[in-house]
Amino acid sequence: METYPDRFVPFIMPPDDDGSSDGFPTVDAVELERMLSVYPGMFQGYGEIGLYPRQDGAPELPPDSSRLNEIYPVVSRHNLVVYFHPGEDQWESFGRVLDANPGITFVFHGDHWIDCSTCDRTPRRVAEILEKHPNAYYGVDELYGNEFLMRPEVSKEQFITHFADYGPLLEKDLANWKEFIERHPDQVLWDTDRGVGAPWSLDLEVALTLNDYSRAFIGRLDPSVQEKFAYRNAEKIFGNRATTDAAPMK
Repeated sequence: METYPDRFVPFIMPPDDDGSSDGFPTVDAVELERMLSVYPGMFQGYGEIGLYPRQDGAPELPPDSSRLNEIYPVVSRHNLVVYFHPGEDQWESFGRVLDANPGITFVFHGDHWIDCSTCDRTPRRVAEILEKHPNAYYGVDELYGNEFLMRPEVSKEQFITHFADYGPLLEKDLANWKEFIERHPDQVLWDTDRGVGAPWSLDLEVALTLNDYSRAFIGRLDPSVQEKFAYRNAEKIFGNRATTDAAPMK
């Protein structure tokens, strides 16, 4: 951070033994305050916090749970952005949190409201949240031709081969996301979700492949929306927190 102060927007992601059935996706408010006091002002955000249940691990954590309701005042005092990956059927809970904390900016992503047993395979629920809550932003990280590839069972070579022919992938992604992005131009962010599920995702060749494809997708959006989706909405969120010209998502 000292060497590259204009290249990163650091978030604190503090699980509480979430691999255990009696653990949690996040530490409690007291522990979070203690962590933030070690290097005051270092962190710009809190998350990503996955609120869905872990396989053989922690249960789901609703956005309006007592643990998180005690954390929001800590987040507010430290002027942090909150980054969530909500679980299924949590949109009403999340809406209540957004209403109760209008001064906090929330970014969320993930497909638990799109691809689930009770979902209609569209971003309808996401759109409803954005339209009712100006303090909410959504990161689109599903730009793979409707197939999420940042998984450990997928190899780097398979990932690169997947993008060998842009045409069919772009048509799928444009059908799924173009209208949604253009109808919510000020609240949607380009998101890649790199770095956790598949270590190879940080490889330079992978980065260039994904960047090239993302630029091709962005180039098919309405010109008035392209820069907002690519970086200006992120810049709007983090502009008063960092000096970077373009604040990338994870």
